[in-house]
Amino acid sequence: MKSVFEKPSCKECDVRFKTYFNILSDEDLRDLSIEKTCTLYKRNQTIYHEGTSPNGLYCVNSGKIKKFRNGENGKEQIIQFIAPGQLFGIKAVIEGSKYTTTTTAIEDSLVCFINNRKIFHLIMKYPNLTNYMLISLSRMLEEAETRMASIALKTVRQRVAESLLILVNTYKSDDSNTQFELRISREDLANSVGSATETVIRILKEFKEARLISINGRSIIVLDFFGLMKISNIDC
Repeated sequence: MKSVFEKPSCKECDVRFKTYFNILSDEDLRDLSIEKTCTLYKRNQTIYHEGTSPNGLYCVNSGKIKKFRNGENGKEQIIQFIAPGQLFGIKAVIEGSKYTTTTTAIEDSLVCFINNRKIFHLIMKYPNLTNYMLISLSRMLEEAETRMASIALKTVRQRVAESLLILVNTYKSDDSNTQFELRISREDLANSVGSATETVIRILKEFKEARLISINGRSIIVLDFFGLMKISNIDC
């Protein structure tokens, strides 16, 4: 069951300046706070399913979300990891089409929902919102193309290093090269890489022995960013 959580104020939201809504007036931020709904999704709870129709946009207030498709064998193929301040469900809303992916909380996550009527009202009032959404869709397409190229051209070892760096880039709040802790299941990491969980576990052990990472339970602490970049063939 989904748990209803007290709605955070849009004006006082910690992640507002990471969202598209930082251009709204104080009055519109107050109206948005009143009209939106917020739900606390527990770990592994689904937010929406592939094939269902959208009623609005979602914005992550806190937590981590994964977007994925199910393969014929039932194995997930993770398309994107979503961080606080990011909107999701944009493509289906703009196209008026059904969702082509499923989204699930990786950890307990507070997610705000803005219905279609309110979204299109804001788009009419703030045309720049459309530009921001198109930029977001363009970035998602670029990420998908990069991921497809990686699966086709890179080894599993390279893809694991690349995925760790993508996760750091998604969830790290600054650009420093200090160590960073990722909490992600080995299965989710494998599903983002497109490989077997056992293979990913073996490669993580190799990375640990090379002092690229350390491991503490479910957590992976990235220690050597440049070392992982070198393995993944990402320009430093």
